[in-house]
Amino acid sequence: MKTTPALLLVAVGVVCLAVLFVKRATADYDSNFCDSKATGKVKDTNMKPFYFDDYSVLSESAFIRGVDQSEAMVTHQQLYYSKSKKQVVVYEEKPDNSFWVFVDQDSQDCIYKNNTEECFVEEGDCKVTAKEVGFGNKVGDTIAIGSPSERMAFPTNIKKSVTYQDSYCRNIRASKIGYCSYHEDTNETVVTNFYILKTEAYPNMEQTQKKVLMAAIYSKQPGQKVAFQRIDFTENTQLEPSQLQNAFVLGEGKCGVMRSKFTSKRPPQPPVRFSYLSQQLIAGDSLTRAVYILNEQHEFNENSQLSMILTEKPVQGQVEKNTVMEVEDFSTGISYQYSVTNGDCNVTSLSKRIGRSGQLNPSQFWSMDGLMPTYLGVYNNRDIPCDLWQFEGLDINAESVKLYLASSTWLKANGYPENFFYPVQMIEKGGNTAVFNEIYAFKDNPGYHIPAFPTCYQVDDVITAEVTLMTNFYHDIANNFIGFEYEFRSLLKKITGIKSSIRIEMIAPMPSQSSPDTETDVSFRIAGKLVGYDNPSDSIYKNDPVTSKQAAELIRRQVDTGNFKLTLDKQNIGIKFKKGSFAVSESGNRFRYVDSSNTLDGFSRGTMAGAGLGILFICLALALAVVYGFKRWSQDRAGGLSIDLKNLQEVN
Repeated sequence: MKTTPALLLVAVGVVCLAVLFVKRATADYDSNFCDSKATGKVKDTNMKPFYFDDYSVLSESAFIRGVDQSEAMVTHQQLYYSKSKKQVVVYEEKPDNSFWVFVDQDSQDCIYKNNTEECFVEEGDCKVTAKEVGFGNKVGDTIAIGSPSERMAFPTNIKKSVTYQDSYCRNIRASKIGYCSYHEDTNETVVTNFYILKTEAYPNMEQTQKKVLMAAIYSKQPGQKVAFQRIDFTENTQLEPSQLQNAFVLGEGKCGVMRSKFTSKRPPQPPVRFSYLSQQLIAGDSLTRAVYILNEQHEFNENSQLSMILTEKPVQGQVEKNTVMEVEDFSTGISYQYSVTNGDCNVTSLSKRIGRSGQLNPSQFWSMDGLMPTYLGVYNNRDIPCDLWQFEGLDINAESVKLYLASSTWLKANGYPENFFYPVQMIEKGGNTAVFNEIYAFKDNPGYHIPAFPTCYQVDDVITAEVTLMTNFYHDIANNFIGFEYEFRSLLKKITGIKSSIRIEMIAPMPSQSSPDTETDVSFRIAGKLVGYDNPSDSIYKNDPVTSKQAAELIRRQVDTGNFKLTLDKQNIGIKFKKGSFAVSESGNRFRYVDSSNTLDGFSRGTMAGAGLGILFICLALALAVVYGFKRWSQDRAGGLSIDLKNLQEVN
């Protein structure tokens, strides 16, 4: 059978149709993906964002999840765009590098600089620059700067547009619109939701343009999982002619310096010692009502390996609350639960009580370790402008934490360093519960507090001792009790080998009776064996290997030599021990009675009770916090855009 030209033509046509069909089947707009994101919305919106022809904008992009489900990155970008000059300058910072690029559409000049490398200048088609930074829209063989909207993520090749209900963005009333589009070059279907300033809600504002506040972008390729990106647009301002000249002058010299208005934003690091008062509102299954409220005072000291919490706990059938201090001593692996109200003490091992014996570092304490934090913008919290940070793991069961830190503007206005760590609120959510932790009176490097637990140790194993220092009490010690206590305790620990700061207590300096102008007597106690320790076979001396009697003998030897010195570092003062002055009280009492309120007795009973009363007074002032805290959080859920790593959706 002969093959005729007609049959051959038909065969070729069939093959071409098949190829086109296959190509169309494998690379096409995914309408189902778009519809899944736009179900129940008003279709065919006529609303569009407003864009200046010449503008400057700062933006932060959070790549929450990439196509491979492993990306978690935050980048910052500063963009200068001029439609009139047909020029663009972009400065972008990523966690591991940064670059800036200049593009002139008329001259086809491109200048590109990565990190600290020398400028790379291209003349002509800017192919290398486009390849390096993925920048520029090609028109034929030449590069173009794109339209004002394209440079701010407005989609092309739009297939569908929708309007949503009004929402909130960074606590700003916003209209929300969405677009479904298709990118042929990457075979991606993209859903872009814009949050636009709702000018009708702010009639007194000078700016009436419907400017873009934020973009939330979902993209999907065939056979791949959804990728998500959130872009915050801030400081979106029009450039005046004089500003254009200043902004783009670097293009004239082929190379210049691009100075960003920001550096890559990172949360400030918490201090190694801090204290604060807090009220915890614990929500139940509904996440809308406080089912339990705790008032607490916290102290964290990484240097001394101590963590302390003073809590008021209700007692059934009693009006008076039980004020309990819980202290975790990580130097020995011991946990103390001391009732300030009742005076009783319960001692247990840390590994048994909290499942670990090591202390969290300050970043772990504030749940800041793990994935790179996501910056969600500036929010007012208790009338304090705060930077809102979100910390969240990829594990579906992981808790999420939102941390409100006072902004640099507020910090500078209130006399703090610009990058000071000042928490205002911490919200922890996991499962069907949430804890709203309102933080007050935060202090870094607070007074040196070491608690005393007289009822936690065997009375007959506690040694009260005294030593004389060759110095004037009023000149060298009275003005710096805290510094003196820290140095004195550190010295005794060094002499004896005692690990726990708690075992050296009741440090009470006073002028010497015999030579008040030149000598100072210091009384102190060394605690011995614990009472009621829950694991006698695991003796505390395995961790703190010195008994109170052994410690006293070691101190005596050093004092008898007359060579050992106490150095107050900040004052640059060296203080000698008086040779042979060490003595032990036979009765166990101080050598001279001094009221505990006037001594360095750490957390004395009066101090702790006072702290408890302080919390009570604060609670009166915070009566509205229960309602306001949940109202603010519900507004955040209802309006402010946040990111859910697990579900890849905007939480509205």
